[in-house]
Amino acid sequence: MKLDKKLVLSTVPYVVIFIITLQVIPQVTALFPDPLPIDDRLIALLASIIIKIVVYVKGKNAKKYRKGVEYGSARWKNSVLN
Repeated sequence: MKLDKKLVLSTVPYVVIFIITLQVIPQVTALFPDPLPIDDRLIALLASIIIKIVVYVKGKNAKKYRKGVEYGSARWKNSVLN
């Protein structure tokens, strides 16, 4: 099975977030009592999923501008004056 380079590169940040969250959770649970007996890996996985959803929604709502192309009435300026 051949791995797609774009898929791997887009997944790396979420794996890093998962690993960092796994490192931070024991320090946070030492400061605050654990209200629910939830596994640290589950919390790290949920944090990665939430960030993935936020990035997806922000990217979906982003405007799609074409570089080097004018938008709006500015591109019709010359044709209106002729």
